[in-house]
Amino acid sequence: MKNGFDAITILGWATVPYYYKEKNILQWAKEAKFGESETNTLNYNVRILGRKGVLVLNAIAAMNDLPLVQKEIPNVLNIIQFNEGFQYRDFEPGV
Repeated sequence: MKNGFDAITILGWATVPYYYKEKNILQWAKEAKFGESETNTLNYNVRILGRKGVLVLNAIAAMNDLPLVQKEIPNVLNIIQFNEGFQYRDFEPGV
């Protein structure tokens, strides 16, 4: 424990990085352990690429909630849309 905080140990991939080319979405998840906690933590990361930037989404849950998070992430992604002209497909190199 340093400065009152337990050590955080990254145990590995809960879900390996994957790029969905058709939707321009990058996803991955890490499994972490906080101090001596008996329950490991899930840190699920999603990056949605747009023309001028990236929308970053994170879901934090108990590791045993991974199946639920994986089931619900597509529902979240289906409600996210960039405005016309700001979608990844609108990117023009040199502009």
